[in-house]
Amino acid sequence: MKKQILLLLLILTINIQSQEDWLKADTSNRWQYIRNSNNSLYSLVTGLFYNPTIINDTLFYKFSISPYNTFIRYDSTSKCIEIICEDGKRPHCYIDLPNGNYSNLKSPPLITFGCVSGVNITIDSMIFSNTLFETRKLYWNFYFPPHHDNQYRTVYAKNLGIVYHYNVDRYWNFNTYALFQCKVDGIVYKDSIQMDFEINPILTITEPNFRLIFKVTHPHNKIFPVGSGKTSLLMIDTVWFYSFYEKDGDTIFVEPKQAGWLVGTENYYINTSLDLNLLSDGYSFNYKFKAVDRGLEPNIAYNPIPGYYKAFLDSTIDVDYTYNPLMEYELEQNFPNPFNSSTVIRFYVPEEDDISIEVYNILGQKIATLFNQRVVAGKYEVYFDESYNNYQSSSSVYFYQMKSSKKIITKKMIYQK
Repeated sequence: MKKQILLLLLILTINIQSQEDWLKADTSNRWQYIRNSNNSLYSLVTGLFYNPTIINDTLFYKFSISPYNTFIRYDSTSKCIEIICEDGKRPHCYIDLPNGNYSNLKSPPLITFGCVSGVNITIDSMIFSNTLFETRKLYWNFYFPPHHDNQYRTVYAKNLGIVYHYNVDRYWNFNTYALFQCKVDGIVYKDSIQMDFEINPILTITEPNFRLIFKVTHPHNKIFPVGSGKTSLLMIDTVWFYSFYEKDGDTIFVEPKQAGWLVGTENYYINTSLDLNLLSDGYSFNYKFKAVDRGLEPNIAYNPIPGYYKAFLDSTIDVDYTYNPLMEYELEQNFPNPFNSSTVIRFYVPEEDDISIEVYNILGQKIATLFNQRVVAGKYEVYFDESYNNYQSSSSVYFYQMKSSKKIITKKMIYQK
């Protein structure tokens, strides 16, 4: 029991040390990065420390962003970031070293697998979240025999952790991770983000359904048209539509509605029915929009600011009571088709509904359910790859099917080995 208590105290003591300064290695901290792979595949990823492990009486962690799947730690006494190589603990960077190249950090006399083979250090600073941070920019190599070293650039910020990472691997693919937001030691750090609306508001009502397409932009969006071969990064999480009817102080609120996203654009749309009885009785229809982004602590934008748009029924014309949805149920042909490893399937939903996307083989046997949930009106996409059929070696024909409460659509796709 005493040994267990002493071990716990040791872990806690080392854990407190690991919180300090440059690495911020604690499993409760989170970093959001905007990732770019080969200048075409964009995504928002979360970095975190995990798998705390005692190695030679010292606490190490792994980090979820490559190449830190090796064990890493910061020693506050020696002010050194250390990693575990094949032959044991090795220095990655002494934080107090001046600018320069340091080949002596590599493993003598030979470089061992997975170990640093030289570091170039630059002392600098950065402003993030209206705060000035001292930084260390590292250019370094990671050894993967028999290939040449992988090349990396990492930026550490004092009291913030890893704020930027870039790598070119031995196959000459590259990834960049640029900090968007982070939560370190219970504090959220984020730059101010301005989301903008482009709306041509409806102020005169001439039909029983309210249909409006509008744009919401985010400075970190990376949106590519459908079929471009690049992956869109939509930084906006949700867009909400708030509305109510009002006449002479009498207010009737409507349940908020989530706007649908038009895939491959920065456009959103609202398609909702109006109460013509209230409008005919002189009530106005009042509405506004709220956009929420995907940050750890989301940025929020409203339109209009302040107040609401106000629309009235046009009493000079006869209103067309025919309901015309903004879009129909639709299932697109998968792209690419034929496909070799993976393919994307896009579908359209005109109203809130329960939707499933299922894949069948040529014998009519279901081999995958790609999507099964209730959604709001909008455009959606799912992916299908060869792993669903256990990486079979021959070409195959599949059928994919969209099921809703009102319609079933089936299409064919071809896997080509």
